[in-house]
Amino acid sequence: MFAPATFNAVTKLALARDCGFAAATVTARNIGTKRRVLVVPSMDDGLRAHPLCDTHMAVLRSWGVNLHEISADVEDEQWWKLVVAQFLKLRDGQSLIFQPTLK
Repeated sequence: MFAPATFNAVTKLALARDCGFAAATVTARNIGTKRRVLVVPSMDDGLRAHPLCDTHMAVLRSWGVNLHEISADVEDEQWWKLVVAQFLKLRDGQSLIFQPTLK
């Protein structure tokens, strides 16, 4: 699981570019080995509306990545509860990687 995944991280995963985060590297390896992967994008409305955002998410979905978007209006504590709930649905065979929230 890669959470929260910034616009930059989603873009680099979709373009198979190394972004230097250990979480992204492991996520990319799991995509390559066809393991179940959960990516939880976290970005503001302006970045989410960028035309390439949907394109990059579509690429990740086409590779079998589970994307779970959570509203930017959700408070941090509730956001993580929603992330964990989604993870528990997909946990069998799942790698668990958290990237800390930067605020």
